Amino acid sequence: MQEQNITFKSIGDFQQSEKFAITHLDLQLNNCYFEDQELIQLQNSLAQCSEIQSLTLNLENQEIKADQMKFIFGDLPIFNNLNSFFLNLIYDELLYEGASILAQFIKKCHKLTTLQLDLYQSLIGSFGATELIEAIDSIQNIQNLEIWFGNSDIQDDAMFSLMKTIKNKSNQLTDLIIGLSENQITDEGISQICIGLNQCQNLQFLELYLYETKMSDRGLQSIATALSQIPLIAILALSLYGNQISDLGTVELGVCLGKLKNLKQLKLELDTNRIGDKGASNIFNGLINCSQISSLTISLFNNNISDQGYLEIDKFLSGLPNLLYLECYLNKNEKFLKSREIINCKNIRELTLGISLCESDLDKNYHKQKALKIKRLVILGFN
Repeated sequence: MQEQNITFKSIGDFQQSEKFAITHLDLQLNNCYFEDQELIQLQNSLAQCSEIQSLTLNLENQEIKADQMKFIFGDLPIFNNLNSFFLNLIYDELLYEGASILAQFIKKCHKLTTLQLDLYQSLIGSFGATELIEAIDSIQNIQNLEIWFGNSDIQDDAMFSLMKTIKNKSNQLTDLIIGLSENQITDEGISQICIGLNQCQNLQFLELYLYETKMSDRGLQSIATALSQIPLIAILALSLYGNQISDLGTVELGVCLGKLKNLKQLKLELDTNRIGDKGASNIFNGLINCSQISSLTISLFNNNISDQGYLEIDKFLSGLPNLLYLECYLNKNEKFLKSREIINCKNIRELTLGISLCESDLDKNYHKQKALKIKRLVILGFN
């Protein structure tokens, strides 16, 4: 059968389609409001997609409630060919009950290799998160996993299940994104996650979004220890802003970064912590050994880094031989990217400055004017 890739933006259009022939389905149903009967019609139509291999279901900001989840997922059959499932339920108040219904459907998806669950601010709590994670553990061949459970009233007690699932899937996972920001997760919970990550020696792509949790230096040390056991990683993102990280926590991070010889793309969001000049030096002393890095995104504002500390960071950046793309987030009048080493650097060709957090136009213009002096830039952008 010939593959059919189809996108719908209404349930009505989807209902009228030849559902039995669809193999790749993209339902963009966000920012609408559906009555219960319409959700039942959605479920009935999905049930007829017997050949479906890839399903994207975007229900963001739909005001879907816990009891309505059964109208969407409650009676769906087993999709024998489904290998990719992308679900967006951002800002829908699923609570535990809604998460439990979704978990039962995920357990039916035996053939999945790729799963993305975006449940930001869904208030599923620790019990809901645990049930979903245990359902994921039942998928035998998962290789690419994204879970976005930010701002959902989750605490450390759900992290044991996450650790267990990551360990059980460690031999097959190649791409992993964990989004648990704005939850009540402490260093102990982060340590549990990292016990699982320690086993993931085949990971090539890892993103951890743990900003505005209860992390301190011990949590960062756990992450660093885990990363040092993942030698193949090529793309890494650590979004850890708004925590209690100090210079002490950066020591092991710098050491582990220096061991990641395959690293090509790195995002470090460490702003709004308690990092000083020594901490920044710890990080970049390790990073300078990552000679393959071609893309770096970094935010360090709202820390305790002095003008001299930023000048030292500039020296490190100019010394990365393959660094072509740099994205920096700035606030106020930091001296970041203002040194002679950066102005004359031979590596950076494309620079994006994040200056939206600057409160005054004077600060924004200051950063723009200094960036324009970098001699070998080909592309300069702002956001």
